[in-house]
This record gives sequence, structure tokens and C-alpha cells, in this order.
Amino acid sequence: MKFSTKAVALLSLAARVLGSDIPADGHEEPIAWEVEVRPDEKVTLPGTVQEVRAQLLERNPDWDTTVAPVLAAREAATSIRSRINRRDGDYFPVIQCGVGQAADIQAYLENHIKYLSSLKGKPINGPGGCGRVSCQHSVGVWWCNEHKKNPLELNSWKALSDGLAALRGSCIKEGSGAAGSLSGYRVIIAGADCGKKG
Repeated sequence: MKFSTKAVALLSLAARVLGSDIPADGHEEPIAWEVEVRPDEKVTLPGTVQEVRAQLLERNPDWDTTVAPVLAAREAATSIRSRINRRDGDYFPVIQCGVGQAADIQAYLENHIKYLSSLKGKPINGPGGCGRVSCQHSVGVWWCNEHKKNPLELNSWKALSDGLAALRGSCIKEGSGAAGSLSGYRVIIAGADCGKKG
């Protein structure tokens, strides 16, 4: 009975994940980021990691020397507590290949994994939101919230890099892929025009 219950749950998740892809019409819900422009001055900015960084530097060109060290010190002070409280990584039982535009994902998968793992903070995605969170070298990464009524906050950006890591060894031939988590979100890697906002 336990096996069949788990199988039904996984099939239900697979139906949700396989039923939706990167927005085909080009309309994406941009991910919103809460960032500190100056110590204790927070703003919400839309876009990919790279786009938000550019907006941040427009608002405070000295961010790397004035704010980044403060945030790094704050992160270091809480890292021991975070390690103690961190739950195990999410499980990605559903892998779907051929999602979106094909690209040389093998060449850039590790780069995206390392980059997203290095980000600080807790990403939040709105109900049913599916937006590009990173784009480099014509390869984009999307994060899609399968919860249609509730926003989703992850413990860290590592949750998204874990989804990409689940695609290692899969979908290379197809040039794109999606990893669906048991927590109700997908991480997608596929070809993208990194110069186009999305």
C-alpha cells in the first residue's frame, strides 16, 4: 500500500510538471527580488540575477564596497545557525527533457549551479509564477511555482541549484530540461536570448 500511495503522489506531481513549460508566448512573470541598496534600505526589483545586479549598481554604484561587506558579515554571523537549522535538500523525482529551446547546456550547467549556489537570501516566487532567474551565454534558468494560489519562499538559492544538479547526466542530448520537486516547483534550463528582458 505504501508503494502505491507514493506512486500516485509522484504521478500527480509528474502530471503537474509535464503539463506546463517555459511560457511559449514569451510572456513571463519576472521574479521579484528584495535587495539592500544601502544598509537597511531595501527595495524590490524585477528581473534575472544579472538584471537586478545592474539595477542595484545604478541605484548605488558603490554597492560592492559599501553594502556587500556588511551583508557578508551578517551572513557569516548566522552561518552556524543556518547549518544547524538547514533541512535536507529537496527531492526532484521528475526530470523532463526537451523543455524549451535547445542549447549547449552541458557547457554551462555547472556555471549556473555554482552561480545560484553563491547567492544569499531567500527567493520568493508568486502564485503560479514562472520567471527567468539567471541567463548567461545564451542559456537561461527559470523557476516555476506550481502553487497557483500561494507564493513560494525557498530556504536559499541552493534549492534552485539543487534542481539543476538533478539534471546532471540528463537532457544533454536534448539541450534543455526541467527538474520537478516534491515541494511544488520546477527548475528549467534551456536556450535563451540573454539580452531580452524576461
